[in-house]
Amino acid sequence: MQQGTNVAAAGAISELVIRVPVEESLLRFITPGEQVAVIINAFARELTGTILRFEPIADPRTKNVFVKIGIPPQEQAAENMSATVYVPTGVERELTVVPRNAVINMQGRDFVFT
Repeated sequence: MQQGTNVAAAGAISELVIRVPVEESLLRFITPGEQVAVIINAFARELTGTILRFEPIADPRTKNVFVKIGIPPQEQAAENMSATVYVPTGVERELTVVPRNAVINMQGRDFVFT
């Protein structure tokens, strides 16, 4: 071992942050403080994350902006693990859902059979 060689790296697990690339056109649907669903792929369970902030510089090649999302501490978490994050991609709205077999087509128009 020589002088200046790293022998250990320390990190805090009291605050876990996920850094997610988001297409610039979707940023208008994301607000700091908003909660989003997060799955750390190694654990296969859903967590709730909070959008912390946007990094102020977009990737010049992809035009993606990195969004930082905080999640609760996880005992088995390790640096550089992968995660799936569900961010909003549009305005939330209420929709009526009907069973597929309730929709009938007559003369080129769809109707709901009740």
